[in-house]
Amino acid sequence: MGDIMLNSKLVNTLSEYFKAQLEKHRMNASIMLNNPQGIPEHTDWMESVEKEIEKMAEYDEKLHMVAKYLK
Repeated sequence: MGDIMLNSKLVNTLSEYFKAQLEKHRMNASIMLNNPQGIPEHTDWMESVEKEIEKMAEYDEKLHMVAKYLK
């Protein structure tokens, strides 16, 4: 019984971590799109937003894998 609870907690922790990372990168992209002058060191906006989208896709895929194979 203890192993099942531990496994459940680990899976939930992974899910929450992936959700938080996804939200972090979504917020970064949103800030870049809505307030580009707020981050002057970024000069290639398309590349910067694309990188955030790539990270969002990565964490979204991880969330789907956890839901599909570990829950």
